[in-house]
Amino acid sequence: MDLDAVLEADEFVPNDVTEAAEAATNNLLRKKSRNLYEKEYTFYNWRRQKKTRGLNKDIILPYLSEKAKNVKSLSLWSYYSMLKAVITLKEKKDIGRCIPIFILSCDSM
Repeated sequence: MDLDAVLEADEFVPNDVTEAAEAATNNLLRKKSRNLYEKEYTFYNWRRQKKTRGLNKDIILPYLSEKAKNVKSLSLWSYYSMLKAVITLKEKKDIGRCIPIFILSCDSM
């Protein structure tokens, strides 16, 4: 099969381009704050502990609800923002689409 046929059939990304993209993605978080963002990715461990798979509001909201018990709403916004950024980079999913922003402003969480 020639390259044109591959390109027409599906996406084709050579390994060197994929590696360059991964390196660039890993550098999107500023070095100064990278540790804070990585720390917030404890969500991954929480998910394993709760034996959940996937990524949707039924998984994320209970996690944020647990966080909300120990932090003020402004801090919760920060945690959500960091979690959203890390999930976007590591799992290539946008959790902003599954969690309406107004939910995070509720004090009843």
